[in-house]
Amino acid sequence: MERVLVTGCTGFIGLHCVVQLISKGFKVRGTLRSVKRKSEVVGAVLNEGLSTDNLEFVEINLLDDSGWLEAVKDCAYVLHVASPTSNTLEGDMVKIAVEGTKRVLWACSRANIKKIIITSSLAAVTGCDISEKKFNERDWADPLDPEIDAYTKSKVAAELAAWDFMSHISPLCKMKLTVIIPSAVSGPMLSEDVGNSNQFIHKLINGTTRGVVNLSIGWTDVRDVARAHIEALHLETLDGERIILCERTMWVREIVQILKDNNFSGLPAFTWPNFIFQFSLFQTQSTLDRKMIGKKRVISNAKSLKFFTWKFIDARQSIIETAKQLQKMNLK
Repeated sequence: MERVLVTGCTGFIGLHCVVQLISKGFKVRGTLRSVKRKSEVVGAVLNEGLSTDNLEFVEINLLDDSGWLEAVKDCAYVLHVASPTSNTLEGDMVKIAVEGTKRVLWACSRANIKKIIITSSLAAVTGCDISEKKFNERDWADPLDPEIDAYTKSKVAAELAAWDFMSHISPLCKMKLTVIIPSAVSGPMLSEDVGNSNQFIHKLINGTTRGVVNLSIGWTDVRDVARAHIEALHLETLDGERIILCERTMWVREIVQILKDNNFSGLPAFTWPNFIFQFSLFQTQSTLDRKMIGKKRVISNAKSLKFFTWKFIDARQSIIETAKQLQKMNLK
């Protein structure tokens, strides 16, 4: 039975990875910044009707060298899902993402890890590029672009650091790298970690959003994201590859209509006209959002459909399921 180290195991995506790994017969070792949070993971696993016999934890910090060799000991694979939270200061966010990724890779390269799967983001592909083209895995956000936000900087910088690390490892090291690049991720929540995209859905249904912005967003379901991480472990054709996960792109107004058609109330009543974001009152909107208003994002999912042969969950259904769960959670 192979053991997999999962960093960021308490997060929205990481928790789904843990549950699916255990359901498929893997042993799992999860990393925690505080061992006090292990109950969140244990509870999620038990709630899915699974045993925790093959689940263990290690308390460790992405900014500390100590403990990483011990963390990867006896592991065959690593899923590096951990990422700085959105409330982290910009400089710290990039530092944590880059240095943390390097530490994990360093430990893996010395422990005969077969493969490491790193979770990136579609932001690392598109950045602030508003070109009317179909984005694919060959595209990169510019990490020096002053207009990209801290999250995008952290994701693209960490991924570039990972590929650079792999280009300098010894030929004797047989470790492989695959990078999974999800778009916005919705789907069932296994803990109180709602996830950024699910928070967006919550704002649409909780009656606090008067109008929506004319934005086009790529979506995929968290269960497919976790499944892609796990399938990639043994898929040699994905060694050394980036792969985008995006079931479809939708305008925000389309998402509102889907929710309306499924009897959700308290929804935004209108779409803001594009020109209004030229005024200072609306300059709190991110630079990327302002540049993307009214422009259709086109994202290629050809590679994921080629290598992953299952039928991806319809993002529209994922959003509906998410909204129903959010209603039951009665979040503020």
